[in-house]
Amino acid sequence: MVEDVHADSTDANNVSEDELLEPQTFTQGELNDLVRDLDLSKDKAELLASRLKQKNLLDKDVLLSHYRKRNFDLAQYYTTDGPLYYCNDIEGLYANLLQEHSSSDWRLFIDSSKRSLKAVLLHNGNLEPGVPIAHFVYLKETFVNLQEVLEAIQY
Repeated sequence: MVEDVHADSTDANNVSEDELLEPQTFTQGELNDLVRDLDLSKDKAELLASRLKQKNLLDKDVLLSHYRKRNFDLAQYYTTDGPLYYCNDIEGLYANLLQEHSSSDWRLFIDSSKRSLKAVLLHNGNLEPGVPIAHFVYLKETFVNLQEVLEAIQY
């Protein structure tokens, strides 16, 4: 006797075959998770949401403009000064991120490339995600530039 292996698979999940054929729409949270998992920029996230909306694959309450302002609440903690973009209130930033900040639990990591210099706070033990606190465009890693970075972030 040959058993139909696929016959019981839908019963196990309590999902009918008709339900499997119907498209399942994304909620705002599910779409946000997808955008994060795909590491999409704001523009590409909005484009993806727009295309999914055209195909009726989004819930009615999903906002396409959500990605335009997703970092708006964090912008108040950063200052732009020419090529320098840095955090002006680290304690406020951590409070907004709902993370406790004890400076002894974090270390400063500075990395440079041909085009930029970046500063990130990394958690000792890597229990928390890194927090970018400075980005300097067209700055090479020199003593003077590193001093400028440290003065800007008041480290």
